[in-house]
Amino acid sequence: MIQKIDLQNKNTLGFRVAGKVDKETIQTAIDRVKLELKSSSKFSIYLEVVELEGMTAGAFTERIAFAFSHLIEILNKVKKVALVTNIDWLKKLATGLYQLNPMIEEKSFSMEEAEKAQQWLFENQ
Repeated sequence: MIQKIDLQNKNTLGFRVAGKVDKETIQTAIDRVKLELKSSSKFSIYLEVVELEGMTAGAFTERIAFAFSHLIEILNKVKKVALVTNIDWLKKLATGLYQLNPMIEEKSFSMEEAEKAQQWLFENQ
């Protein structure tokens, strides 16, 4: 399940992931990001992963297709991404991906650092 989080900041999208992610669930999040990509201002993403029981093949395919078809827009519009989780393998994977993308500021935080992650996202907006 992916749930939208209202962070009380117009330039930040917030999502919480808990459980299994399927195609319909990820499509809802993708639709929200697409709306932001159409706006005139840059935005940041706060992604809190409480637990991840897996992702269906349809969700994975949808996510990859979206990323590749909107890559230039994403690189131009997304300012920062904060990953908040206590899942070690996910933080390690994210760290590797961060190195491939120098155009977007990306940082991982523990669940206990959620407030710190939000503060980091809100800096210099």
